[in-house]
Amino acid sequence: MPIINIYSSKNTSINTTRLPAIYNKVDWSRYTHPIDNWCVIDFGCGRMETQRLISKKLKEYNITQFYPYDPYHKCMVSKKQYEYNAHDPNRNKVIVCSNVLNVINNDDILQKIIAALCNMIVTKDSKGVYHMQPCYISVYEGDKSGVGRVTKKDCWQRNERLGVYLKKFNDYIKEKYGHSSDFFKIKYGMIIGCL
Repeated sequence: MPIINIYSSKNTSINTTRLPAIYNKVDWSRYTHPIDNWCVIDFGCGRMETQRLISKKLKEYNITQFYPYDPYHKCMVSKKQYEYNAHDPNRNKVIVCSNVLNVINNDDILQKIIAALCNMIVTKDSKGVYHMQPCYISVYEGDKSGVGRVTKKDCWQRNERLGVYLKKFNDYIKEKYGHSSDFFKIKYGMIIGCL
């Protein structure tokens, strides 16, 4: 039986005139050096209008390579371009995931998304050295009850605290690599990498 998310949560993408808050929390000046050739990978970026707002914000910092992906909305780049840049081990990339995890009602799908994000963020080379791409992950905590519910037509809210997701990220890396340290932490109301 296939794993499905009963609620697509397509309608939770509501920002069409406002920049997602996460983009105002990041110090983008850290990623402006042309030699480093940073690109931004946004998983679950939302509507085209939102993507344009994000692209405009990044261009203020001379970051012109923006690769958004959202399974429910048309994106500025093809899925192939997104996949290539998201998984290119030679790219300097900043991974952003804004208020996506909290709208997934199926725990198996949630775990697969967390695994996919972790695999973009943390790698281990042949010498056993860990490498971590900068990442910024936010969730909307809702009423913080931990009890999921439908919020409007085809929309789900998990209502879980940020720390619940943090544990899932750290547990995945520990299980994958057999490493005991936490690779992620909470800072500025986001999950960020801390290698």
